[in-house]
Amino acid sequence: MDTTNYVERFLHTNEPVLFEADVVNTDKMLYDFDMFAYKHRHRMMYLLGMIVFIFAIVSGAIVMFADFGKGLISVIIGIIGILFNRFIFKFTSARENKSIVKGGNHIYKFYQDYFVEVTNYVLEAIPYEVVVDAYETDEYFYIFISDRAAYILPKNTFVLNTPEEMRKMLTMKLGSRFIVH
Repeated sequence: MDTTNYVERFLHTNEPVLFEADVVNTDKMLYDFDMFAYKHRHRMMYLLGMIVFIFAIVSGAIVMFADFGKGLISVIIGIIGILFNRFIFKFTSARENKSIVKGGNHIYKFYQDYFVEVTNYVLEAIPYEVVVDAYETDEYFYIFISDRAAYILPKNTFVLNTPEEMRKMLTMKLGSRFIVH
């Protein structure tokens, strides 16, 4: 979908801004996003890895009573597996964050049919119909426009309207594509 017409509408709009957030990306915000993306969007990989490695540790501990050497090897493999699962998180988070830059001021304005991101270098208008899915956590709204690209809005950055009202609007606009955690 061509968003040029939405950018034009934004530049010449008399529409009221429904929500506005003034965001500066921080290390904490990016880390929280990584954790969310890894545990919720890559949930099956995370859970499967943890289950397999915990099983290896438990079964190794049981085997240790019969054959200490084999049991110890199983426990060590399980511990290495859990550490490897954490390494996978780091690898995944590095890929998730390629398009998210620390620092810089991002202003998000939400209108009836689309929202706009304004930075020092970019003006982007995104219609709600291209949003893949969106999530709400205790601290953030994550609005994904692809499997790897998301807009992060900390709830404490709203300068116009409230996160509660934003939840209502996203529920109305996105339906089942909006999930509250």
